[in-house]
Amino acid sequence: MNSLVCALSHCNDNQFERIHIAHVIDTDEHLAALIDALHKQIGSLIYLRLYLIVMGRIGVTSFANFLKNPASRIESLQLGDNSLDDEYTSILVDALLSSNSLRKLYVCGNSTFSTAAGWSIFCSILAHPMCTLEYLQILVADIGDEGIEYLGDALADNTSLKFLRVDDEQSSTSAGWQEFSNCLRNPNSALQVLDISGWRAMDKVVVAVTFV
Repeated sequence: MNSLVCALSHCNDNQFERIHIAHVIDTDEHLAALIDALHKQIGSLIYLRLYLIVMGRIGVTSFANFLKNPASRIESLQLGDNSLDDEYTSILVDALLSSNSLRKLYVCGNSTFSTAAGWSIFCSILAHPMCTLEYLQILVADIGDEGIEYLGDALADNTSLKFLRVDDEQSSTSAGWQEFSNCLRNPNSALQVLDISGWRAMDKVVVAVTFV
């Protein structure tokens, strides 16, 4: 871990556009040190993936400050199995809403957000009038009916999201999706593609609904 931080610290400023980091972070302090090192790339970095990295207060605060930096150009962010509790999810969501560049967001794994309330906090990004997201993928996520309903409620007034994919969802039922479908009645919705092809409760039948 120290060698990675050291290497990034000695790289030229604004050298990288894409960085994928997985497994190598074992403490919250190491995550904060890594994020600090990424500040040298803040003017060029447009894609960042943080996978299998548990975020505590120090790490998520450092990451939030990175995203809030006016120089940040992150367009695509992928988070996976980060085990964020509700408080830390709120810190992250506040930072994501501060970003003017973020367009694509990927949420992967069964433990990115710890509770149904955490999913509600996350979905508030879509309900915010300043939302800039155009593309959202939620992959292999244990959302449940509550989470699906939160997602639908947040999308009810969203006018930016064009593509939504929910894949390999196992814990929701038709009742949750029925509630979600209310958001599709919004005449001002920007949504063009809703892909729920991985919803196993539909006997793995591929379903992709495209709105003209």
